[in-house]
Amino acid sequence: MLRLTIPFLFYSCTLAAVASAQFEPIRYQLTPAEKNELTTKVDKLRGDFADIEKSDTKLSAPLSDAKVFLAAVEINLNQALFFNQQNVGQAKSLLAEAESRLQQLKQNTVKWTSSPGLVTLGYRSAIDNSYQPYQLYVPANYNFKSSAPQKLEIFLHGRMGTTSELGFMSSKGAVRSAFGAATPDHLVLFPFGRGNNGWRYVGEQDVFEALADVIRRFPIDSNTIVLRGFSMGGHGTWHLALQHPGMWAAASPGAGFVDTINYQNMDGKMPDWQLSLLSLYDPIRYAMNASNFPLRPYVGETDTFASQHKLMSNELDRLKVPYKQFVGPATGHKYDPKTLLDVLASLENINRKPDASIV
Repeated sequence: MLRLTIPFLFYSCTLAAVASAQFEPIRYQLTPAEKNELTTKVDKLRGDFADIEKSDTKLSAPLSDAKVFLAAVEINLNQALFFNQQNVGQAKSLLAEAESRLQQLKQNTVKWTSSPGLVTLGYRSAIDNSYQPYQLYVPANYNFKSSAPQKLEIFLHGRMGTTSELGFMSSKGAVRSAFGAATPDHLVLFPFGRGNNGWRYVGEQDVFEALADVIRRFPIDSNTIVLRGFSMGGHGTWHLALQHPGMWAAASPGAGFVDTINYQNMDGKMPDWQLSLLSLYDPIRYAMNASNFPLRPYVGETDTFASQHKLMSNELDRLKVPYKQFVGPATGHKYDPKTLLDVLASLENINRKPDASIV
């Protein structure tokens, strides 16, 4: 079973600054009735959770799995992160799920920890003690009683300009977005990454903390962990795969940027210190580290990110790093269905090199 030492990342920012930087500016204004209904329910549930935390009740599942639903609504109320009326319905559903799970915990009738399919789970972050969500796909034939090490795949989402915790936790489309028509036969982790930060800083931390939480719950084979992602998630895959090359059995970045200055069409006429800081996390600087695991990058033939893909492939070629690329024919910024199946097939039965080291 894999044990992780999580790299701590410290930060300070206001909630308003976070919301402004990560999401689209247009907001839906809650009506007084909607706000009152949600805040009243939040206040009641907050008290219910406080009661169970004070009690001696022995819980059969982590309390975080229930409290994360309440926390999601609380933070979105505090940051006014409602983009449409659909978010209001999602908030009500999350609060109902929080109440349902709380009752299951009290009655020792927990169902979500032993059910196949896509389930939302939660953990408490070491950064700020907040409750953070992630989704986990469990295949239909999964044996919950087995202790045999299991394969795990991690898929990083793209930018979601109008999707906060409300939409992420309510969505049922993660598996289709990552696998298309295919049905995975192994566990798949879908981290939230605290929104849209390019899977850096707290976003990076969320991947490692969510992974650690899955490892606490399931017997994971550390030599079979595959990392994938698309768009912003493709950049995140480049970043995390090349920064931590010894962790992965394989990586497949999909249409992610690798060079900030070129991606932002900057002219480069700025002080050296600024150029250095802008490129600090650029994956292209760490391309040699791909020597330590099978690399399977993907991009659509007509994708605007194709130029970024080409920059990285040129660098990999220059360094003589082996990789197998996949290009979706006549495809823009999305997976070509057939090519995606080829990508998935290329990632089957791959094992990590335990002695891999950073180059």
